[in-house]
Order: sequence, then C-alpha cells, then structure tokens
Amino acid sequence: MRRSVSQNGPLTSRMVVNMILKKLSSFGHTVHDWLEKIKKKIHATLPDQKRLEQSRAYHIFGATLFKRELWSFKSEALARGLGLGLFVAFTPTIGFQMIIVCVLILFFPGNLPIALAASWITNVFTAGPVYFFEYRFGQWLIEITGATYYHPIQNAPTIAGVYDIAGAMWLGSLVISLVVGLSGYILMLALVNLERKLRMSKIVSLRSVKHAKRPKRPKTAGFNK
Repeated sequence: MRRSVSQNGPLTSRMVVNMILKKLSSFGHTVHDWLEKIKKKIHATLPDQKRLEQSRAYHIFGATLFKRELWSFKSEALARGLGLGLFVAFTPTIGFQMIIVCVLILFFPGNLPIALAASWITNVFTAGPVYFFEYRFGQWLIEITGATYYHPIQNAPTIAGVYDIAGAMWLGSLVISLVVGLSGYILMLALVNLERKLRMSKIVSLRSVKHAKRPKRPKTAGFNK
C-alpha cells in the first residue's frame, strides 16, 4: 500500500499543477479578450485626423499635429499621451484644454488622440465638482502650510477674495493634476505591457494546441540490405 501511494502521489500532484496552469491560462485569455474589447471601444471614440482638421487647434498648429510620433501607439507614446491629457484635464483651463494639450505635446511627444480624449474628462458637466474639490483641497494645503498670498491691490477686498479663491484652486489643481497625470502614465504602461504579455501567451497556447492536434506521421520501417 505504501508503495502504491508513493507512486500515485507525484502523478496526482502533477495533475493538480496542470489543472492550475490551465485555469490560469484560461483566465489570462479571458482578461486579454476583455482588454481587446475595451481597446476597440476606446479606439472608436478617439478623435481622428479628419475631426482634428475641423478644430481650432488645427488652424493654429496646422500639419504639425500630424507628425508620426504624435500618432504612435507604442507603449511609451500611449502612456505620455494619457498622462499629459489627464494633467491638463484637472487644471482650471476649461475651454482651452485642447490648445494647451497641443502645445505641451509638441515638447513632450506622445499619442495625441489619447491626450485629447483624456483632457475632455472635465467638461461642462464635470468641471464644477472637480474645480470645487480642487479649491477645497488647495485651501486645506494653505491651512496646513500657513502660506499667504501677495495681493497687488490691497484696498479692494472683493478682488482680494478672488485672488484667494483662484490661488487655492490653482494650488489644489496643480497637485492633483501631477498625481493623476503620473498615475495615468504608470497605469497605461502597466496595461499595455500586460495586454502584450497576455497576447503572446495566447498565441503560444494556441500554437501548442494546434501542434498537439496535428496527426503524427507514421514511422517508416527501414530496409536492411
């Protein structure tokens, strides 16, 4: 009995390991298919060159916006585009975000469609709550640091109040923009690398399945002279 258990033990553990590997492979394929669907949906909503030609940015920058590096879908270009777009999106520059993105992306080349799409996160519906949160966050930063403002017009309390609000909002927005932009950059790199690894794993798995299903050629017997 001991001998039979010891002989069957390694075989059972090997089967368990194979089952776990198959489950992980199947899960990886599911995640890859899910990422592919999301990628296709995002790609369908991105601004194309025809749409960009009708914008104010094209009238300002012209064909410069159609440089090859600004339409690259490499991992680094996608990450820069998302990070830059998110940075601009969380600054209180609604109405000028597209122009600012086009200016910055010329100095920090990345994927322009991704950057433009990300900058539209703040719009007429979302700008109010976002800017209010950034203003309150800026106020909190000013309180804990004890910072003060320099007001050019000392005898106008109304204008001084505007300076206080604008200063707090810009302080809060710049900190949040940096954090969100950097997080978007890192997240995009991780997602692109994950998608490519899963795609390669899926290709290798499909090739191995096809190779296993391929009928083996019968061995031909040799003739002795």
